Amino acid sequence: GQPLFCGRWCPEWALGDLENMKQLWEKFVRAVAERYDGKYDIFDVVNESYARGSWRNMEWLPIPRFELVRWLMQTAGEIFSDRTRMERNEPTPVNYGEYAKQYYEDNKRLLEEGVRLDAIGIQFHFFHGKDCLDKLIFGESNLGEIYKNYHRLSTLGVPTYISEITIPTHYVGLSREEGETLQAEILDRLYRLWFSIPSMQGIVYWNLKDGDTWQG
Repeated sequence: GQPLFCGRWCPEWALGDLENMKQLWEKFVRAVAERYDGKYDIFDVVNESYARGSWRNMEWLPIPRFELVRWLMQTAGEIFSDRTRMERNEPTPVNYGEYAKQYYEDNKRLLEEGVRLDAIGIQFHFFHGKDCLDKLIFGESNLGEIYKNYHRLSTLGVPTYISEITIPTHYVGLSREEGETLQAEILDRLYRLWFSIPSMQGIVYWNLKDGDTWQG
């Protein structure tokens, strides 16, 4: 199930008053849980709180972003039974760099504060050009960094999922056949990496077909 909360999809009529928004969201989550609790293995509670733009219409909130994430996770965790895992789902930058470190620290803090966090979702969308691929996928130091970041997350003892994937075949300067060969090589490397992580419980391949992906 995806997602219970994403800032960009928060309707305009629900904005402007934090307590009112909380009441409306809790009512919504109770309705969803009444119908779907136990029918889905996982629900993404919080979606892309780190993504630039995704929470752009939430800037009015008189509350730090982490505090809102904590409240959302805690509230949904109290409503849903343990038949459904409560997941936090964050975008591709949490695979590497400062976002990876921040994701670990934030999730560690949630757990230390007793907030229910049953699953950690990591997206891997690749909408960039081949030059970026050369640096991220085919540069051994970068794959090594990603590997270390996954292992650090696994020390939290929470199941990890690659929650969304987009690896296209269309790259400037490559034929369709060359693009498909490159896609296969990328996926081979990534799946070997993902399945080498002890906490990795599943991989959700999403956006299977070029032309029907989120960015076309």
